[in-house]
Amino acid sequence: MFGTSKEQKNLEALLDRLARSYLRGAVMGTPEGRRTLCAEIGQAATVAQNNGKHKVIAEVRAYRPAFLGALPLPHQREFEELRSAALKRP
Repeated sequence: MFGTSKEQKNLEALLDRLARSYLRGAVMGTPEGRRTLCAEIGQAATVAQNNGKHKVIAEVRAYRPAFLGALPLPHQREFEELRSAALKRP
């Protein structure tokens, strides 16, 4: 991720954690765990937004973890919905 900001790396790492929560035996693999991750993503996005990092938010909205395609379609859709909700425009 050459040339990416700290905020973008942080948000992408949180999205990776959210996607991994769908893998079998995941620590955050419960609805409550996913809500917690979404809250963290929302907070990080708000901080980035407040710091004027609007481009970062746009890039993270398009970010898709590489292994997401290996998950069943219902999990992929739920991930997309949760990501959209966490990164909603203020």
